[in-house]
Parts: sequence; C-alpha cells; structure tokens
Amino acid sequence: MSIKDRLIQYVFRGKNELSPEARRIAEDLDKVRSAGKELTEELDKAKGAQGLAVGLRSASEAAERARSTLERTEKGAAELREELNQNPGSKGLAISLRTAEREAAKAARELDRLTAETKRAEEAAQAAGIDTARLAEEEKRLAAEVDRAKAAVTENTTQLRDLERQQRAAARASAEHKSRVDAARSAMASGAKQVLGYAAAYVSLNAAFRLVQRGLNLVRDGIRSMLDTGSEFELMQQRVTGLMGSIEE
Repeated sequence: MSIKDRLIQYVFRGKNELSPEARRIAEDLDKVRSAGKELTEELDKAKGAQGLAVGLRSASEAAERARSTLERTEKGAAELREELNQNPGSKGLAISLRTAEREAAKAARELDRLTAETKRAEEAAQAAGIDTARLAEEEKRLAAEVDRAKAAVTENTTQLRDLERQQRAAARASAEHKSRVDAARSAMASGAKQVLGYAAAYVSLNAAFRLVQRGLNLVRDGIRSMLDTGSEFELMQQRVTGLMGSIEE
C-alpha cells in the first residue's frame, strides 16, 4: 500500500471517529437548549402565577387596612358630631369634626381604589388557574412549583455547560487531528521530493558510469588493436628474414 493510500485511510478513519461524536454532542446541545427554553418558560410562568397570588394577597390586605381606617375615621367623626350636637357653639369640636370627615373621605377613596385593585388581581389570578378561595394553600403550591422549576433550570444549565465543554474538547481533538494530517501531508510531500532527488541523482550517476564504461571499452579495443597489429608485424618480419636467408644460400 502506497504512502498516499495510507494517508487517505488515516484521514478518513480520523474523520469517521470524530464526526459521530461531534454530531452527537451537537444534537444533545440542541435538545438541552430546547429543553432549557421550555423550562425557563415554565419557571417564568410559575413565577408569574406566584406573583399574581402574592399581589392578590397584598391588595386584599391593603384593602382590609383601608377598610379599618375608614371605619375608625368614620367612628371618630360620628363621635365628634355627637359632641358638637351637644355643644353647638364649640369651634374646637367643629374644626376636629371637619378634619375627621376629611380623613374619612380620604379613607373611603383609598378603600374604593384598593377594592377595585383587589378585584382585578383576583380576576387575573383566577385566569391563571389559582383558586382564590384557598389563597394561602395556592401560594404554598406555587412556591413549590417555582422551586422545582428553578432546580430543573439549574440542572439544565449544568448539562448545557458540560456539553459545551465536550464540544470544545471535540473541537480541540478535531484541530489536533487536522494538524496531524497536515504534518503527514507535509512529510509525504517532503518524502516525495527526496525520493525524486534520489532518483535524479541515481539516473545521473548511472549515466556517468555508462559513459566511463564506454571510454574503458574504447581503450580496451585500442589496446587489442595495437596488440593484433604487433603480432602481424612480427610474423611478417619472420617471413622476410626467412626469405633473405634462402637467397643468400
């Protein structure tokens, strides 16, 4: 198997190992975020209902205080009126009566306002599903719902942060894998260049060896030719010598 094929298998194996985990984390994050949104809405709803119940109780208590104030001021005005009837010329009683009547009128207006406010709060609470006839029990129930919703939101936030840490870890792993792949590619490219360099050097050296070999072959052939020529010359000399000897005889 070539280096390139091994590198391709390495890249895809790493990608296949990282991708499912990254996809799972992304899917879980979407689910947890969606659940967190719903839980937050439920918490807001529970807090809103709790606020309506508390508002109704506060308005009712304020109306009761206004009613008590009105009753007290009206009773005081009635007593002063009775005393003034008994002492019609008393200017002090007349002034006190006018003050008491103003206080009573003010208390009556405040009671009217708070009564209307209490009625609106009661209607809103009933629309939210609160049993206004059992307001104290409903407040306890709603407080428990708020606590449960808060705990659920807190748990969801913890899950979300844990998944975000996992996602960051997966991202780091992916980046490290990419770095290793890039390093492998760089090494492969460098190795290929070295192989090509070695191949070029081998071809050049081989050509030089062939050239030297050809030179040696030429020298060898020249030597052989010289040796052959010398042999023929020696043989001719022997023949001439023999011929001259026969003439002398």
